[in-house]
Amino acid sequence: MTDSLNGGVFSAITHSFWIMAGLLCALAYADYALTILGSTLYLRRGRQFVVSEAYELNPVWRTAVEAGRYWNPRLLRVFGLCGMLAVALWGIG
Repeated sequence: MTDSLNGGVFSAITHSFWIMAGLLCALAYADYALTILGSTLYLRRGRQFVVSEAYELNPVWRTAVEAGRYWNPRLLRVFGLCGMLAVALWGIG
């Protein structure tokens, strides 16, 4: 059995720049998409139990989340930042 720290998935992530960059972008999009889903569920059912000014607390993303847009041009900037983070992490490792 292969130790996960010495080989396998962890090794593939830390030794491949493209896998690490893709994983970071996928996690950033998953966070955004789950926020949209949570907002939709809050508007359908949660509003009767919890009173809040807005679901999204970050004012930068609030209008996109309230509109329920799963794609936002601002996400391209986030993906660019994820790419730069991947380059920085690749340089450290």
